[in-house]
Amino acid sequence: MNDCEPLLERVRTVAADSENLQDPITLQSLDAAEQHLGFRLHPLLAALYTTVGNGGFGPKNALLELCDALPSDGTDTALGNYLTLASPGGSDPWWSWPAGVVPNLDWGCGMTACDSDDDTAGHAPIRYSISASDVSTAVIIARFR
Repeated sequence: MNDCEPLLERVRTVAADSENLQDPITLQSLDAAEQHLGFRLHPLLAALYTTVGNGGFGPKNALLELCDALPSDGTDTALGNYLTLASPGGSDPWWSWPAGVVPNLDWGCGMTACDSDDDTAGHAPIRYSISASDVSTAVIIARFR
């Protein structure tokens, strides 16, 4: 049992009541998604996707699916959103989506919670809350360490 297991068990118990809970993804799907992202997800976020569900739970049942179970354009998934937002040549030459910041929770009204496992500076993962209906005008409204 790892240090996160008690927390994961509590989340599984609460998530079981969600009408939108998706089946967990396989480790192979997680690995494929991380290869597309170009980096590994934070271990706790990865465990949520592989042991609780592929989205549809959490605050307002709004945790995005990491990746589609069936092939699609993927724009409603964390992976699809990240790849779209982080693509070179965005709509605003003065602003670009932060590398390694994965949108994973849709709060509605253009607000998205994100997660980064940027440990290159030796600090804890950063949590972002980004607000904008158009990412070219997005504002990072909170950053926690």
